[in-house]
Parts: sequence; structure tokens; C-alpha cells
Amino acid sequence: MYLIVVEEDFDRLGHLPHGSRVATGDHSLAPGEEGGGEQLILRAERGVKRLRRDLGVVRDLTQPHILVGARCELLPRAPPLFSGLRPLDGRLGAARDHLLNRFATRLLASGLPALNKARSERQLDPLEDWAAQLLGVQAICVLTAPELDFSSRGALPANVHYVGPAFEPYPTDWTSPWPETNSDPLVLLSFSTSYMNQQALAQRALDAVAGMPVRALLTTGPALADERLRLPANARAVPYIPHRTVLPHAALVVTHAGWQTVNAALADGVPLLCIPDGRDQPDNAARVVTTGAGVRVRKNASPERLRRVITRALEDPALRRGARAMADALAQSDGAVEVAEIVERLGGEPAGAPIARQRLRGAQRAE
Repeated sequence: MYLIVVEEDFDRLGHLPHGSRVATGDHSLAPGEEGGGEQLILRAERGVKRLRRDLGVVRDLTQPHILVGARCELLPRAPPLFSGLRPLDGRLGAARDHLLNRFATRLLASGLPALNKARSERQLDPLEDWAAQLLGVQAICVLTAPELDFSSRGALPANVHYVGPAFEPYPTDWTSPWPETNSDPLVLLSFSTSYMNQQALAQRALDAVAGMPVRALLTTGPALADERLRLPANARAVPYIPHRTVLPHAALVVTHAGWQTVNAALADGVPLLCIPDGRDQPDNAARVVTTGAGVRVRKNASPERLRRVITRALEDPALRRGARAMADALAQSDGAVEVAEIVERLGGEPAGAPIARQRLRGAQRAE
């Protein structure tokens, strides 16, 4: 049995309570129970569909055999996570990233005692380095293309695999709320399903598109109070619509740069205007800008500033080319299928042996 971390919960692992129970089909297991402990098969609610009965959301991270995450920034070959920085070439860039990564490593190492305490309670050996548990797994599956991950520029361990994004099934038919005669460019506004105090940002974005020759579609989700928003005449607000359903019709995505929104937009070749709000979003925005598939502005940008940037983004053919190039890269493999195949291969490998990258379909892209 193998323990899986799905992308949706990857950034919450450090906040999960010790001893949490985990769902495995129709019942739950706690560490130490039969079928539990350091080897678990959990049920998946999202992401990997092919082995849905066997995979799932991790509630305890002490001895995984396979990790499924959004990025592979475990090595000092890129700006540190949460810095929002883009790579800087030359000696100056190398020195900058070396110093920043040393600081980040020391900061992360402060959690090593708590990790080793959790491991000792499960009769597991202590670690000398905080990253050893992650880097020592049999496979690390990165749910994107290497072109969208700075760490792919360096030499990565053999157990790291870029498997491509994994999306939930989505309907392909979309009925526009505008008359069929309205052919103005569609601008999708999306600012996270979780609360990040984004009400003011959403309103400034709406004010920015007011009067522009565009159709603006805002997805409010549970985090925005749509009754408090002032919608201009050319805007519509909906509580929810699958991004992959509407993105084929969109010309631009204005977003907080959440990871799944970024992957979805680029998978359909749609440029992004990134307005990072926090968490990993500055890093995501840096990757979008580096690939030439979008632009970034500050969260406190005025409506006038946003209007100018939106106008330029809609008129810039280079952004469309960059987004289409990323669509080609992301289309090379299906993350859900690739992860399922890796899990199946684990059954024939010796315990602890890394899954050789060259054995996987499309693996040459990660070399």
C-alpha cells in the first residue's frame, strides 16, 4: 500500500493535526490500526480518477512512498518558495538564490523536532534534514509541465516526475449570458474559492472593466459576497462554473494566480493577468510571467492601472503565443493517468526503490 498526497492539500500539510484519521473507502483508519501506519491506501475525492477507490487526501504525513504535488521546489536551484522571485541568471542570481535558500532552509528546519516527534511515535527513525522525508520517497509526481517549474532547470533526483496537470471532469457546453450578437472578448475574473479578503480586489477589477468593450464574467465562489458588488453593465457574476468549461471562450483571465487556475488557463492557451494575493500565488505569477504567458500587477493596483494592463494584455500577440506554447507543454501528459500508472508500477518495485523516470510514458520531457 502507498500513501498519496494530492495537489489540492499539498500546501496544508504543515497545518494538519497529528493523529488525524483518514478515510479509506467506507471506513477510517488511524495510524497503528490494521492497514494503517506508514503504509496507507486512501480514497481520492479529486485528481486521480482512474484508481479512485485506492487514492485519497492525506491526513498524516510521516512515511510516504509517493508524493503528488504542485511543484518540485525542494532543491536550491531556484528562488525559494513563497519569495515570488523569478530566476536571475549569472553569478549574481546564483548568489542571491544561494543566500535566500539557506535562509529558507533554516526557517523550515525549525519544524524538524515536531516532525521527528511524530515519526518516533510511529516507530520511525529520526531525520537529520527536514527535506529527507520528501526526497526519500519512491516517486514525487509534480502536477504540471517542467516548463512551468523553475526547479526543472537543474538536475533533479531520479524519483521526480513531471506528470502534467490533473483536472476534474467538466462539461464542455457553455451558454453565454450575453446575446449571441455580442462578440466582445470574454474576460474571466476569478479570485479564489477560499477567503483571502478579496472583496475589494474583485470590485476594483469590476470597476476596471466597466465601459470596456469586453464581456466580464466573475466567478464569486463562497468567498465573495456578490450582493455587495457593483456590477457594470458589461459584467455578469455567477457563483460557480468549471473553469475548463468557459476558458475555451475566454481571451484573458484576471486572477489571484491560484495554482489550479493558472494550470487551467494555460491548458486552454489563455493568457493571464495575475494579481497575487498571498500564499503560493506570487510564485505562480512569477512562473506565468517567465513563460511569457501573462503579466503581473500588485494587489493594490487601482482600477485605472488594471484597465490599462487589461487593454494591453488583450492586444498583445506575444502573450497569446506564450499561452499557446504552455498549452502544448501541458497537453503532453495527463497527470491523473500518469500518477495512476506510477502507483501501479510501485507494486513491482523493491520497497524504497525509486521509480526510474525513463520507464514512464513521456518521461523524456523531464530529463
